[in-house]
Formats: sequence, C-alpha cells, structure tokens
Amino acid sequence: MIATATNAEGGILFQPDIRNQGFASAGNSCIKSFIELAAKNKIKGMLCTAWDDKSPHMETYWPDFIAAAEYSWSPGKKSLETLDEAWANKEFGISIPGWLALQADLRSGSVFWYEALFENGTWMDDENMLQSLKQAEHWLEPFEGREKVQFDYSTKIIQLPDKNQPGVWVNKYKTKLEKAENIMQQYPRLMKQLKQLENQSVRNKYYWKLSSALCRFQAAVPDLLMVLQDIDRTGSGF
Repeated sequence: MIATATNAEGGILFQPDIRNQGFASAGNSCIKSFIELAAKNKIKGMLCTAWDDKSPHMETYWPDFIAAAEYSWSPGKKSLETLDEAWANKEFGISIPGWLALQADLRSGSVFWYEALFENGTWMDDENMLQSLKQAEHWLEPFEGREKVQFDYSTKIIQLPDKNQPGVWVNKYKTKLEKAENIMQQYPRLMKQLKQLENQSVRNKYYWKLSSALCRFQAAVPDLLMVLQDIDRTGSGF
C-alpha cells in the first residue's frame, strides 16, 4: 500500500498546486504521478492522508482528495487539466477559465502570510515555533517544566519602526514590503473574482465564501506592513 497526502502544512490557507516543476511540484501533480507510479509497479492499495492540526475547516483539502480518488480508480486516464474541468463542473456547475492562475495568486498570499512577520524563515520552521509552550513540539521528547523555559522571540519576529530613525525600517524590510505591496495590489481583483465565482456557482457557494474569508484574513498581514511603512516614512514610529 502507498500513502499520498493532500498537503504537508495543514489546511488553514490556500494549498499549493505546482505542476511540471519536478521535485518542486506540489498538490494534484504529485498525487497523480505517485499513484501512477504505484500502479505501474502493481502496488495494491492507496491511502490519502491530510495534515490538519491548525484549521477548523477541510474545504481546501477536497480538490486533492478528489484527485486521489480519481487517479486511484483510473490511473493515467485523465490529465490534470481535464480533472480541473470536471471538478469545477461537478462541484460548482460552472467552468473556471484561468483556475491555475487564480489559485497561484491566492497561494502567494498564503506563502507571504507564513513568513511576513519573521526575520528568517516561516512560522512552520522549528526555530520559530512556540518553544516555551508545554508539549507544543510533539516531535521532541517531553521533560518536566518545559513550559517554564524562557524563550526570546524578539530575535525571531521583525522589529517595529523607530521614530528616531525614520526610513531605516523601510530599508531593512524592503523585500518584504515589496511583496506586501504586490499582494495588496492584487487583493481587490481577487476578492471581486471570488465573488463572481460565488454568484455564478449553482452549488457549493460555501467554497467561495470560505475562499473570500481566507483571502481577507491573509491580506491583513501585508496591509499591516503597509501601515508600518507609512509610519516609518513619516517619522512617527514607536
């Protein structure tokens, strides 16, 4: 038996769907190729797993669950593009031109949300985890009194603008601010597109309502960075 996974990071935000990138591929592409390889080698049985330790919903998982079911039933019968069309038709009763581009734009906001407030890496990295919480680190051996260990997060998260040094903060976080600005420029278009898809769908409008909520949620961080940028430029820092 083999085991695939709908994702490897939890379903809180938009999941990756990266195709034709070799080992950098993610999502349906990996599920398809893995199951087809297993079928070629006559391996019997397929289990599709999902990591969900930080999300109250499962909706962002379903496209990958459906892909796993499709390719385990009929390996190699449908291309990813054909599966996209069938999924949109059966799930919502519509076609979605430019689905991959929309997914990529939404996903870019998710990626930035994970990394935006850290000096290095993302909140998924071990060194940025809440190390002082009792047994937050399920991969470590437990020991008595872990919750009392002091952990300095001031070196992990980004600093605030200093009113005595206007402009320094903007220069230090220039790359993050450029990404934040790009995401906020896309935000109105993405929200409009999601609303249009919700209105056009004849069923499962909840998917688009949830997608809109996630898009608003993850846009809060780049929006905050834009506010901090204005504060730094005007010299009214903290």
